[in-house]
Amino acid sequence: MRKMTILLSIILFSSVSLIAQNNSKDVTDAELAKFAEAYKKVQTISQESQQKMINVVKEEGLEVQRYNTIMKSQQNNEQGIQVSDVELEKVQAINGQLKEIDTKANKKLQKSITDNDITVTRYQEIMASLQSDQQLQMKLQKHLQN
Repeated sequence: MRKMTILLSIILFSSVSLIAQNNSKDVTDAELAKFAEAYKKVQTISQESQQKMINVVKEEGLEVQRYNTIMKSQQNNEQGIQVSDVELEKVQAINGQLKEIDTKANKKLQKSITDNDITVTRYQEIMASLQSDQQLQMKLQKHLQN
């Protein structure tokens, strides 16, 4: 089962833009070490938040897959899916709780980044660089293993 892909995208800095197409020489080893520490914390916070979100959905009496189907149909304005009034009420209750979890998670994410002496913008830039730079990815793996 796919885990709340819609919600995960919110947590994982949906606002990450490919601002700078840096290459590995633009990221110092010291900066990558700071990024790696922040990245570890970001991953932990993201996983914890995702689990909290899954629990909220289940506690409200919906399966995660059904919730995702309903949300996807609402976002895409699809008419073919049947959703009961009870399900709609549950979705509204869930969305309120998820927004609160998301807000708290985003604050924690930002703090975990800045606590490692790196700005959120720079974190995003390095993340964007990692998408296309295999050499930088290998350097990051070494830092993550330490």
